[in-house]
Amino acid sequence: MRERVLAVLGALCLIAVAVLVRSAIVGDDDADSGSGDGSASVVACSPSLAELCDALAESGTIAADPPSLPLADASNPPDDVDAWIAWYPGPQLANLDASAANDPEPWTGMTTVASGTLGVVGRASTIRSVCSDQTTWTCLGDAGVEGSATIGVGDPSTDEGLVRLAPLARATADDPTDGFTLDPNLDTIVQGPEATQDTASAMAEALVTRLGSVDLVIGPMALLDAAAATPQGQQRQLEARAAIEEQQVRVVAAWSDDDGRAVAEDLCQQEALAEALAAIGLAADCEAAPMGENEAGFLYQVRERVSG
Repeated sequence: MRERVLAVLGALCLIAVAVLVRSAIVGDDDADSGSGDGSASVVACSPSLAELCDALAESGTIAADPPSLPLADASNPPDDVDAWIAWYPGPQLANLDASAANDPEPWTGMTTVASGTLGVVGRASTIRSVCSDQTTWTCLGDAGVEGSATIGVGDPSTDEGLVRLAPLARATADDPTDGFTLDPNLDTIVQGPEATQDTASAMAEALVTRLGSVDLVIGPMALLDAAAATPQGQQRQLEARAAIEEQQVRVVAAWSDDDGRAVAEDLCQQEALAEALAAIGLAADCEAAPMGENEAGFLYQVRERVSG
């Protein structure tokens, strides 16, 4: 009897060991099959879009610890980066930078992953004082150039800042139909706020929480509406307005080869991306075509003018 019990216990031990060994082998197989970070695609984001990459990494869609890739470095991206999420036309600007340095253009294509509409937020009385009852990019730009209102437009050395500055730069140009002769005082807009220019999210939050930080903030309308709707925003009588001349913005995923293209085109379908986009006032949008072909050339001039 005692021998039989020992035999049963021995058999149970062998089964337990076999289960553990099999679990370890299956675990290794899973790691090698692409569920782990080692085989996941490396996707970089512009710093202002870092939360998009973080959300995609957390969901397992892309590799963990996604790198930050600012516009200044995007003309020579790391070799292991499969795709880059940036504000349009960031990839084209990076290509222009590469061409200026006699280097190969790093980005061969891109697809839209999100879109939104730019607007302005500030105290209702401030907006009325510079634009009356009809909000246009011209009256906003003139206020910034003349110094009658400080405007948060972001850092013009970044793709996000250039996109937010673009409608003001275009509206205040001497002759938009003839080479966009930029206003010589355009940099007054960038230098207006006492605090450093920052992302739309950061500057909208500062407008709500720090009195006098800035008069107006340009950014995606959904983000500005949310800031104005907060208890502090309502207390300070903030109002978000879209300009009469609608200004669309796009976020794109760019690639340099076919593998990167497959990665980029798959991103728009990811639920994690859509959820993260809402936090910055954008909506997932796989269908929107990138805007005017001359946008990159124009913003290249703007950047040179205000950052040079």
